[in-house]
Amino acid sequence: MEIEKQAAGIDEGLLEALGIHQTAATQVYDFSLPRRMPKDQYAGLHAVHAAMAKLLTSYFTTLLRTLVEVKLKTVDYTGYGAFIERRHEPDCLWTYEIDSGQGLGLIGMEPSFVSLLVDRLFGGHGHPHKQIRPTTAIEQNLMGQVIARILNMWDQSWQNWLPVKSALKGFETNPTLVQIAARNEPVITVRFEVEIRRGAFPLVFCMPFAMMSPLIAVLKDQSWSLQSQKKKDPKDRKLIHRTLLRTEVPMIVQLGKAKISLKDYLSLEEGDVILLRQRIKDPLRAMVGDQMKFWVVPGVLNNRKAAKVTVVCKNEEVQVDK
Repeated sequence: MEIEKQAAGIDEGLLEALGIHQTAATQVYDFSLPRRMPKDQYAGLHAVHAAMAKLLTSYFTTLLRTLVEVKLKTVDYTGYGAFIERRHEPDCLWTYEIDSGQGLGLIGMEPSFVSLLVDRLFGGHGHPHKQIRPTTAIEQNLMGQVIARILNMWDQSWQNWLPVKSALKGFETNPTLVQIAARNEPVITVRFEVEIRRGAFPLVFCMPFAMMSPLIAVLKDQSWSLQSQKKKDPKDRKLIHRTLLRTEVPMIVQLGKAKISLKDYLSLEEGDVILLRQRIKDPLRAMVGDQMKFWVVPGVLNNRKAAKVTVVCKNEEVQVDK
């Protein structure tokens, strides 16, 4: 151990004497898997999937009816064997193919993320199962439609470079049974992170290099950066504006609240009266979704019950009793 320290000291002293300073961190390089893509093609792949992350953000937010953010984490180049070793059974893996390439690609999700999506789509609160289990046939059928929509957005992300048409092929829960490439064959892995409430779930694309060669070939020089700079069309802005105006949001006027004991709750019968903590002359709270937005007063308009807005509340000024 002491000899190693002395050798390290000699090396450092020799480097300083020669005027050489080591500032860069050491990076591991796998000589068995040489890099086949130049930096501009890596940048192109990153730009394509960054655009897809925006589409996924909009899709998951609409699908789950809650705020979702999808971030592009990494675009990596590795061996298929190394990718499979990082997956665990039971898993959720979908295979797909594209019309302009050879071989199959792979989409991977964690079972906890799948259970969250299924629970939300069936009207639940979107809580993932604590115990990891294989997905059922009904869940696979439902998630197949979600994955098909994700593939459609992947196709849209490539439209500025090359028209692509992908199709869903199959589903598997055991990573070792999915043979889209040989273990030593290079693959491109794209990792997204889906942030929902206070949780984050990975969404991974694994694509063999042979399958992606026709697509990577168009990402030469800096043509991807020029094509990705699409001019803003006023028609698109008007379309988005009209779509937002047609979006329906739940609005509830709270007549009042009351706290009662569990004993009184169990003994409630028809005709019983619950005293609210709301006085008749006080304004009522109007909730949009789960946030308070207005103070209103009740009334009647055209023989129908109505509420008149008296105060518009700012989010930072609202404190609603839970």
